[in-house]
Amino acid sequence: MRRLFVVIATIVVGAVWWRRRRLRAHRAAAPADVHFMYAMHNAFRRDLTRLERTVVGTNSLPPGWVVFREELEFHHRAEDDDLWPELRARTNDANDLSVIDSMIDEHAQVAPALDAVARALDRRSDLESAFDALATLVRTHLDHEEQLALPLIEHQLSDADWHDYLRTQRRKRGRKGAQFLCWVLDDATTGDATTVLREVPPPGRFVYRYFLKPRYDARHLWPSEGDNAAQLAEQLQS
Repeated sequence: MRRLFVVIATIVVGAVWWRRRRLRAHRAAAPADVHFMYAMHNAFRRDLTRLERTVVGTNSLPPGWVVFREELEFHHRAEDDDLWPELRARTNDANDLSVIDSMIDEHAQVAPALDAVARALDRRSDLESAFDALATLVRTHLDHEEQLALPLIEHQLSDADWHDYLRTQRRKRGRKGAQFLCWVLDDATTGDATTVLREVPPPGRFVYRYFLKPRYDARHLWPSEGDNAAQLAEQLQS
C-alpha cells in the first residue's frame, strides 16, 4: 500500500511539473494576454457608475469610494513603478516612448483629482463637480490605455513577462490581495470573471467563493440599485 501511494504521488507530482513546464514554454512564446487588464479597467468603470449614482442628490459617497481609490492608486503605482519602465527598456521607438510618457502624465493628473474629491467630501461642498472631473479623467485614461498602451504591451512583452508582472503585484499587495480579488470580481461579467479566476489556483477559488466573498459582501460597500436619492442620502448619513 505504501509503495502504491509513493507511485501515485510521484505520478501526480510529475504531471503537475510537466504541465507547468509546458505552460511556461507556451507563455514564453506567446504575446502578453492582457485580458486581465481589461477586467480591472471594467471594475473601475463599474465603480465610477456606482459612485455617480450615489453622489447625485446626496452630496455623499458610499464606503465603496475608499476601496475604489485604494485600487486605482495601487494600479497606477504598479504601472509607474514596474510596467512602464519595463516597456521603456524594450523599445527605442519614438511613438512607443510617447505612449508611455502619456500614460505617466495622465496618472499624474488623476492623483490630484482624487485628492480634490476627498477634500470636497470632507467639506460636503462641490462634491458632484469634483467627482465629475475625476470620472472624466479616469474614463479618458482607461480608453487611452486600451487604445494605445495595451497593444504596446502585447507587442513588446511575452505572456511570461506579463505573468511576471502580475506575480510582482500579487507579492506587493500582500494581504490586500483578498480585497483586490473580491473587488475585481464584484458584479464582473462572465468573461472577466473567467479571466481573473484562471489566475487563481483551485484552492484559492474555493477560499474566495466560501470565505472571502461572503465577508466582502457583508461590508455593504454599495447601496442597492433600487434605492432612490432620498434613501441613499439617509443610508449614507446614518
